[in-house]
Amino acid sequence: MPSREASRRNIAIARARNPRNWRTGQETRIIKLLIWQTYYVEGGAPTQQVLARKFGVDQSWVSRVYRRSEEAMTELGRHARVTLADLQRVRRYRD
Repeated sequence: MPSREASRRNIAIARARNPRNWRTGQETRIIKLLIWQTYYVEGGAPTQQVLARKFGVDQSWVSRVYRRSEEAMTELGRHARVTLADLQRVRRYRD
């Protein structure tokens, strides 16, 4: 079992190599809501690759978000509609 210090060093190294993949919780929630809105509310979504490029995430992550339909209905009912402007605002604070 690695020590806490070794784990922290490994996380720091991973973040330094690829900071784009480390999203805040708010940014993740907004991206999920955008994907679900596109799929369920607007009816018929573009391909997962198109959505992944549009939101700056991996296609496999978009696929996993699609599969969580029960969670999607709950979240969409709980939150107001989000826009790309909301996503840009959150990313601006992260950078």
